[in-house]
Amino acid sequence: MSRLFRALGLPALITIMLFACADSSGPSASENYLSGATNIEEIPGLTHNDINVYLVEFGTYGPVYVDTADVDYRGEYEFRGFDNGWFAVYAETKQGVSPHYTGFRDNNRDGLFDEADALNFSTYAHLTNYNIPLYQ
Repeated sequence: MSRLFRALGLPALITIMLFACADSSGPSASENYLSGATNIEEIPGLTHNDINVYLVEFGTYGPVYVDTADVDYRGEYEFRGFDNGWFAVYAETKQGVSPHYTGFRDNNRDGLFDEADALNFSTYAHLTNYNIPLYQ
């Protein structure tokens, strides 16, 4: 091997091999996260076991539920690792819980859950304190 290859080519070749062998199971460059809470403390008799929260993407074909999470004992939830797009969170009590509660953050205050309530995650983004009020 020539000295020039050892000085320039060998380090470049090793770098390429390391990238090729890298674990691809980690978060992508577009990983986002969204976390917040529901108002279970304000609703008598409602516990964290009674609620599911859904990550909803608004795309070409309308709203699509892309992930579901249980809330913890404080009513907190978190979604991680979703890609870019328009996303919102919808919450509701599980089947069989009475009375039935639903909730979402109504960004434009029109009483409807639609794309106007979604957030645009177009880059690596993190959002905390995304609170979802629940209503009967």
